[in-house]
Amino acid sequence: MSDGTKLAFAKGDGKSEPKVYVKTDTQIRVYANNTITVSASKKISKIEFICSSPYNGTKYNGSDAAYVEVNGTKYTINKVSDTDVTFSGFSASEFVINNFTSESGGNQLRITKIIITYAK
Repeated sequence: MSDGTKLAFAKGDGKSEPKVYVKTDTQIRVYANNTITVSASKKISKIEFICSSPYNGTKYNGSDAAYVEVNGTKYTINKVSDTDVTFSGFSASEFVINNFTSESGGNQLRITKIIITYAK
């Protein structure tokens, strides 16, 4: 990102690698037990993902078990809507987001936009 914040998407303990799709909208698809590692020069207090709209009844706003882990503490996902999810309640410059607790299943996280709020 332009401020030096880095996001690294990885397979983690999942079966599939995260993928970037460019069709009608650009999206990063995060699958079961994939991870997103966030590193920033400033502390972050909230990260928000705008997700693809549901299709044929399937939502793409991540699994209910998704969490951010900071120093051994887990902060669970907040599903604001079918297309908007947040992780908040922490203050850290480096953390890991895990989309599920198993290597398969759950809902994909199809990210179209990322909004980061830095701690004051």
